[in-house]
Amino acid sequence: MQKTKLTFALNELFSNLEFKKMKRPISIILLLVCSIIILAAESKACELKVGWEPWPPFQFENSNGVLNGLDIELLNILFDHMQCKPLFFRIRWTAHLERIKNGTMDLAASASWSEERAQYAYFSKSYRTEEVGLFIRKGESKKYPFKSLEDIIGSEFTLGATEGYYYGDLFEQLVKTGRLSKNVKFVEDTSYNFHKLAANRIDGFLMDHIAAIHMKKEIDPPPEVERHAMEIYSCNIYIMFSKKSVSPETVDLFNLKLAEIRKEGIHAQIMKKYIDLE
Repeated sequence: MQKTKLTFALNELFSNLEFKKMKRPISIILLLVCSIIILAAESKACELKVGWEPWPPFQFENSNGVLNGLDIELLNILFDHMQCKPLFFRIRWTAHLERIKNGTMDLAASASWSEERAQYAYFSKSYRTEEVGLFIRKGESKKYPFKSLEDIIGSEFTLGATEGYYYGDLFEQLVKTGRLSKNVKFVEDTSYNFHKLAANRIDGFLMDHIAAIHMKKEIDPPPEVERHAMEIYSCNIYIMFSKKSVSPETVDLFNLKLAEIRKEGIHAQIMKKYIDLE
């Protein structure tokens, strides 16, 4: 880790003292106390609070209750390279965004860029991509010959979505203008939409393609769903940092280390380990 100004000041203090000539033990004790205070301050400054919620294969607890996933492993490696300590907190996405805004949470993984979010957050370089699809009950694709989200307007189709998630500019526009609001039903937890679909409470829901494949494997009994042919949204995915609690220099260092592990092949190994569509 690069030395901070505090560390340099401490080194300068020690180098200018002639310990052999010091006759008062209290002086040594005071110096040791100063050292502890400075090192504690530096350690605390290198802690970053990270929110997470179940979102396999990116963020999840394994059978032993250990936090795991593509995002988690990637962040742990990057923070280790930065000599920083991540502190993970389970939190719902909507609350997570609010805490990124007010600076009580430092960063979020698996984040899409939007103009609204860019007002209160810095974004890292992209580390993966995402493709959102429309998932419906198996065998019902022909029942809904939609080509665009706009085709749902005025129909009886009930569309599930998750609060706080970003599904592209078109979805945002249609909801904010009220054109699609009668059709959309929001939930706090994405997994609820699988159950609502099975119970015929909705006709389909929006979700990242990879996450949907992995999440449905964890539901018992496995839901009978298929992806509709309609294209919804695809984008780059980033780490999002709170502008109120994280400096631009920290984001620059994060991007530097991300570039390094890409070059070393570590990033590709992590992606291969977790992105399994079988």
